[in-house]
Amino acid sequence: MKRVILRTFVFLLAIALTIPCFSQGYKKLGTAGMKFLDIDPSARSTAMGGALNSICNDASSIFLNPAGMSFVSSFDFSFSYNSWIADIKQYAIGGAVNLETIGFGQIGGVIGISLLYTDNGNMIRTEYLSSFRDYVQYEEPYTIEEWAIGIAYAKQLTDRFSFGGHVRYAVQDLGDTPVWKAIEDDTVAVGNKLSPIILDFGTIYNTGFKDLRLSMAFRNFSQELIYVRDKFELPITMRIGIAMDVLSFFMPENSSQSLTVALDALHPRDYTERIHLGFEYSYKNLALRAGYKFNYNEENFCAGFGLNQSIENTNLKLDYAYTSFGVFESVHRFSFGFSF
Repeated sequence: MKRVILRTFVFLLAIALTIPCFSQGYKKLGTAGMKFLDIDPSARSTAMGGALNSICNDASSIFLNPAGMSFVSSFDFSFSYNSWIADIKQYAIGGAVNLETIGFGQIGGVIGISLLYTDNGNMIRTEYLSSFRDYVQYEEPYTIEEWAIGIAYAKQLTDRFSFGGHVRYAVQDLGDTPVWKAIEDDTVAVGNKLSPIILDFGTIYNTGFKDLRLSMAFRNFSQELIYVRDKFELPITMRIGIAMDVLSFFMPENSSQSLTVALDALHPRDYTERIHLGFEYSYKNLALRAGYKFNYNEENFCAGFGLNQSIENTNLKLDYAYTSFGVFESVHRFSFGFSF
């Protein structure tokens, strides 16, 4: 069984590495919609430059690589706040429970739920009137509705191989568009609201050499969407990751210190290939993190920290991340969670 899983993983990994080679001659830049789905809500992940694909292991994994949720032993909860660019705010909630904890041990695995909400604030709405050859500004404020809710399942098939899937119902409402109807000789309002079903899935494989882990994740699979006459796809992204504690070569197994180096390679639907590099140094209850994102227009250096504190049988987690964002200056994320 283990050999079958390993060969399957290597086969999928080979396919994933081959795809970018065929895409070099044709680059689709900026062709995906509903980009709020592509924003990383996790402060821990962001602080490591987004290179958390192979080491995510709590409820926040549902937004990154759902296979990481399989490591939840009982119950885990995560809440994240993201002060995004252009005064946009994003909130993410994830919860995961091991089925054995609630009496479904015969099924096994971990089930989780997710909620992602984006607050775009109020904006000024304008409309171009061809008769006046000018733009008209509306008095009432205008806002965009964007959110997604989902359910996930993850399981450890062996002591080394885990998989997970995440199904989401997403909504984006851009408001009404006034369209001139020549037959009616009048202008009618046409709605611009989409609500697709989205699929994410991923795997994590522990090689058995020290704690070297390999991972693969596919995010934002959905049907092609359309607004009026414009067709587009979601920001589908294929991600391959590798991570390892490099101090394991020098420290005993039960050491209170670790230095994890993680590398993720991304093949997004609407951009060229990208690389995420991250570091996490942990000492007892404190974690210091840094990372860098390659082949981004504005994002690059990231840093942050994490605190863990156990109170009786409950483990509390607090994470912070800073991202340098070019002309947008900086982005700050906070995550809070607990598990027992």
